[in-house]
Amino acid sequence: MANKKLLKDIKVLGSAIKVTRESDMSDMMGEFIADESKIKISSKLEYNVACETLFHEVIHAAFFVSGQSELLKDSHEEAIIRMLEKALMPFVDKNKLSGRK
Repeated sequence: MANKKLLKDIKVLGSAIKVTRESDMSDMMGEFIADESKIKISSKLEYNVACETLFHEVIHAAFFVSGQSELLKDSHEEAIIRMLEKALMPFVDKNKLSGRK
């Protein structure tokens, strides 16, 4: 499992997004940086947690690319994204769509 790597380049609603593992993330697990079209994931996370975090950040990216981020306060966006993550990740896992165990 240690050899598994996250995707490095993804498309979110047609927009190219770079994915990097970073060691200098402080207490953050992940971050979507809109002006750089980049998702940073902490290199301290084990593979399964890194996958969950990437899934969460991809939803942030989708909100931004679709223009929905502009309509919501940050706290509302985060609440919606956490709900979507918790609702959809078990479906992804159960149907073996993620590569996680």
